Amino acid sequence: MSIKAIDKTSVHRITSGQVVIDLQTAVKELLENSLDAGATSIEIRFKNYGIDALEVVDNGSGIANDSFDGLAAKHHTSKLASYADLATVRTFGFRGEALSSLCSLSESVTVTTTTQAPLGILLELDARGAIRKKQNAARQRGTTVVVINLFAPLPVRRKEFVRNSKREFGKALALLNAYALVPCAQAGVKLTVTNQTKSGSSTLHVLSDAGVANTDDVAAVDALARTIDKEDFSAMDIVGQFNKGFIIIRRQKILQPPHTQSESSADGTSISSGCTDDLFIVDQHAADEKYNFESLQLSTKIQSQRLLYALPLELTAADEMVALEHLDILRQNGFEVEVIDCDSNGENRFSPEGDVDDDDVTVNHRQSRLKLVAQPVSKSTSFDVKDLEELVHLLHDYAPGRPMVRCSKARAMFASRACRKSVMVGMALNKAKMAAVVHHMGTMDQPWNCPHGRPTMRHLYDINSLRDPERHNINWASL
Repeated sequence: MSIKAIDKTSVHRITSGQVVIDLQTAVKELLENSLDAGATSIEIRFKNYGIDALEVVDNGSGIANDSFDGLAAKHHTSKLASYADLATVRTFGFRGEALSSLCSLSESVTVTTTTQAPLGILLELDARGAIRKKQNAARQRGTTVVVINLFAPLPVRRKEFVRNSKREFGKALALLNAYALVPCAQAGVKLTVTNQTKSGSSTLHVLSDAGVANTDDVAAVDALARTIDKEDFSAMDIVGQFNKGFIIIRRQKILQPPHTQSESSADGTSISSGCTDDLFIVDQHAADEKYNFESLQLSTKIQSQRLLYALPLELTAADEMVALEHLDILRQNGFEVEVIDCDSNGENRFSPEGDVDDDDVTVNHRQSRLKLVAQPVSKSTSFDVKDLEELVHLLHDYAPGRPMVRCSKARAMFASRACRKSVMVGMALNKAKMAAVVHHMGTMDQPWNCPHGRPTMRHLYDINSLRDPERHNINWASL
């Protein structure tokens, strides 16, 4: 076959596929455009995990009317004018390919923008990035970009994206969390990420408040972990219950040997510089809920139900190896698989997943595929193949000794069960029950937050400061 030039439409699609390779990069390009526009509030909305639509709303500088024609044109940008400008560019993007590529790789792209509120312009762009429709629209200062049916012009990539939607959505969330921790936090940008499912319910996944760095929260948690070791919970003194919802506890700890030098307060009282004496308040429901949640996570074997016929699993070679290495974890989560071993004659040999030995996993000359023969069943939660794929994806980073890996549906199910069986707010507790709640915190892997994110405890006051009038200055607003 002779060498011929590729037509411009095909070239555009091919090169666009190099810029936007998955949902994660699509979100990244739009988020960076908003940051480059000086936005202080960015909202990213996924619809059905990004399968149906992706929307990015910001309050940045907007787009001037005279820039509309080049908005989605290939290699059109306001970030630089020549190659020499690369040495001084201070923006995330500068190539002028993001919107052009998204137009080529989606069913439709609409942009609503204005530099002056309240009147904006809504632009509908075609696959080439040209303006197909233009009309006035109410809009505060900033830009909104809506991408419908990403990868629709590419049937194979679209099918792969839909099949692995939860995995791709998870990768996008991981990236957005990273941006929330550093670029957005440093610039004082409020970042909000939500996903609307087919049922219409919307879930908040990322929230970074403007002017409040997430690293401050991490530092606070680390400081609490340095102040309290999990071993300390067994030695906590129970002071009593407050308002039938909280447990007041006291911890006295000698940090240095008894002969440590002491200081004297103004009234002559000796204060050991090597002893801490602190009051803490524990949310009785949140603490007990986290204990029950971790117990369910660790020990529960989810019941499985055999399928009428085995479902072939379309996993990559890497995913197959991970699944074969962690068959016990799959069983614990209610998923049972069969291994189809294709021998040299091309015949399939079925074997239950319980009969697979190490030799079956490591042999390279035999082609292996997996089939799902049973999946988890629960009264309130329905599981499917996508949950198995999510679980396999999580197992890529699993190491022995770490907590049991569960898919997001199982975690939500356990969180609901733990909530219902836990000590409730308004329930009077005797001292033995309060001690049990507090001591259980020392046995948890992560005792600091409940499954829904509420803190289980916080520091009330340093009692040592009460013995020194010069240090006795309570900030009631902080309690």
